[in-house]
Amino acid sequence: MERYIPIARRYRPKTFSQVVGQDHIIRVLQNQLSTGRVPHAFLFSGTRGVGKTTTARLLAKALNCEKGITPQPCNQCRACKAIDQGNFMGLLEIDGASNRGIDEVRNLQEIISQRALEGRFRVVIIDEVHMLTQEAFNALLKTLEEPPEHVVFVLATTDYQKLPVTIISRTVHFHFREIPQEIIKENIMEISEKEGFEIEEGAAELIAQSAEGSLRDAQTALEKVIAFSQGRITRKDVEQALGLVPQELMGKITRAVAEGDRKEILSAVRNIVLQGYSLRRFVRDYMGFLRRVLMGKIAGKDEFPGLSKEDLLRYLNILLEGEYRLRNAPDPRVYLELMLLRMSFLRHVVDLEELIDSLLKGKVPEMGQIDVPSSASRESDKKSQVAEEITNIEMALSRKSAILSTSFKEADRVVLKGDILSLFYSGDKSFYYRKMNEKKEILRSVAGEVLGRSIEVEIHLAGEESAEKTEEEEGEDPKVLLLRRIFKAKEIKEE
Repeated sequence: MERYIPIARRYRPKTFSQVVGQDHIIRVLQNQLSTGRVPHAFLFSGTRGVGKTTTARLLAKALNCEKGITPQPCNQCRACKAIDQGNFMGLLEIDGASNRGIDEVRNLQEIISQRALEGRFRVVIIDEVHMLTQEAFNALLKTLEEPPEHVVFVLATTDYQKLPVTIISRTVHFHFREIPQEIIKENIMEISEKEGFEIEEGAAELIAQSAEGSLRDAQTALEKVIAFSQGRITRKDVEQALGLVPQELMGKITRAVAEGDRKEILSAVRNIVLQGYSLRRFVRDYMGFLRRVLMGKIAGKDEFPGLSKEDLLRYLNILLEGEYRLRNAPDPRVYLELMLLRMSFLRHVVDLEELIDSLLKGKVPEMGQIDVPSSASRESDKKSQVAEEITNIEMALSRKSAILSTSFKEADRVVLKGDILSLFYSGDKSFYYRKMNEKKEILRSVAGEVLGRSIEVEIHLAGEESAEKTEEEEGEDPKVLLLRRIFKAKEIKEE
């Protein structure tokens, strides 16, 4: 019985044209091979499963093909077949993680000093080269700078920033990008067809999303899903096989957050924990889910009409911060619950710029009535009926105009005597005094409607001269001045 070869190995590219998502690198390499200007040392960097080692092997093929140095290896000659099978004597692959010391580098130097028994070039691939020790790097410097004419180095790493600058400067560096989801999705659907399996487009898309830019991870995931489904591959099969939180559940959580249904939020988190899903993985997946909702909303596809683009941006900011902190949280479940509950309260947050503009225009923002701190003190000896009438006027003003309501509440004393409503402001409240004078007719009209009779309004300021703007306030931005008055701040600093 022949041993089964996994999909990721069977569908490994055998020509440069089959490498996907790295066109910028393949083009340069093929041009170098066509002109014969091939460097003696390459550095391939990038995340896992994006084609670094595969491209290095193709380079070895192109340099040793019996047709000669070519950008299109024939895949028919002995050298090409031997490289594909992994038994070509001119190709030396070294794992930098397990051969990381100075002794291993010295042994390598002895090996490459002699020509290989077959092939035009001896190609040395050092995988995860950043794992080498500092002493090993130092020993490699001279060899890397001036290797024997028959040697080509290819250093591969997932973290090139850990490499000494002296190593990087002696190589031609190519950075392999994460492969776009659309390309991974097409590759998964193509392989499924060749393997004789029917796969839903949504299932292939979900596999591509879970791979996070790694084609090898996507192909490995497909292997697992095929074993799980034993037939037509659906989106649900992918979710169950890969342990992904179902899209339906993430949609349910989003609706609960939007509607402020906190009981449903806690129930959903409980289900996530009971199903054994990774909480950190859920947060990352949920960020991707909300990002797609936001992109759809920008493109005109409104999946959640109750949420604005601003709401989604706030949610994503909380999740971005929360994903980082979740790692060190003493109780990740509690932290996730608090994070989602916090998101559910954000619907009541008013944009500060919108609030200030509305207050300056004397309007109430769309988010509803704004509660501004009140420092107004009322005379304690007023009769209950008069106090109730003044309270009714306040409530009517809050529905009519936010700035008028705030200015009314900031009065140090409000007196309703007969048909005369008098407001008294101290000298440090000249701002509210001016605003109330500007809206005096509105106040008179509102008071008359509430009390059911004609009312005269008198507004007094202690020391009329203080009603004028101080030199400090001259030329000050009205928005800044309004904030200073509301929060009783001497100055507002921008950090």
